[in-house]
Amino acid sequence: MVQKEYTGLAKYRLYRWRFTLAYILLAFITVISLGLGIANLVEGVHTREVNQVESVSSISNIIDDPQNIFVKVSQYSTSLVDGLSLSSVRIGSAIIGLLSVLSFYALLRIIYWRRIAILGTLLLASSSWFLNVARFGGDHIGSVFAVALFIAVGAKAFQTRTRFWYILFGATLAISLYSPLLIYVLIGSAIALWPDIKQETENLKKSTLGISVNYLS
Repeated sequence: MVQKEYTGLAKYRLYRWRFTLAYILLAFITVISLGLGIANLVEGVHTREVNQVESVSSISNIIDDPQNIFVKVSQYSTSLVDGLSLSSVRIGSAIIGLLSVLSFYALLRIIYWRRIAILGTLLLASSSWFLNVARFGGDHIGSVFAVALFIAVGAKAFQTRTRFWYILFGATLAISLYSPLLIYVLIGSAIALWPDIKQETENLKKSTLGISVNYLS
């Protein structure tokens, strides 16, 4: 008995709709979890949040202290829309939290199957520590985003081994260095991936030498 092969719309109706529904549910849960009651998290206001409002009040303040610049740019942008306040700063953090979830999913998708990536991302997006950090009006979520983005782009670069992803990886590294936590990730990654890094460096030298010889000849 020959099993019927489904293609096109029939295949989508049979299989893909489940992933589409999972993506919708994941997006819904993440957005609701990050945004629900964000303006009234606790009765008091943390000193770090008060200082953060001041640090993102102008572009010059951000340039003077660019630590976790991802978050500060996001918070400054939301303040232009809603006015500078504790709520706008928290919303800016939540936006970076959402980008962190997307980066984490991209990383899991590179390594694992789609089902595992969706489940792992759902566990992250619904965890209490992540929601606490992402909804807090400080800049802590910047470290989470920088690490997730750096590892995701780095994994893609080593997987595809194309110049585009290597350049994007370098740009991501340069920007992510403004996150204090990334230095520990860099040290750990360098130790774990040293054989691959050494091999890629040798391949790059050979490629560059071959191009130079062909150009001179």
